[in-house]
Amino acid sequence: MAPAVGRAAFTIGVAVLLMALFALFYVEPGSPEFIADVLALVFDAVFLGLLVWYVRRAARLPTHRLSERQEPTPVKREDENQE
Repeated sequence: MAPAVGRAAFTIGVAVLLMALFALFYVEPGSPEFIADVLALVFDAVFLGLLVWYVRRAARLPTHRLSERQEPTPVKREDENQE
């Protein structure tokens, strides 16, 4: 995942989480709005958890740099050796 995509997804997730937390204080417990708000909090928390796990996992994976790659060994043809 590109860093900009991860950063944008994290920003959107935190914004939704903050809005759901803010709305939680203004809805009545037991109302349909309250249930929808709690579900939004749960889904957003799962989303942020998976996103953080994926980004941290991707940061630990080894990356191959161009200088570290081995050059392919040249293949000699049999007809080149016969002169």
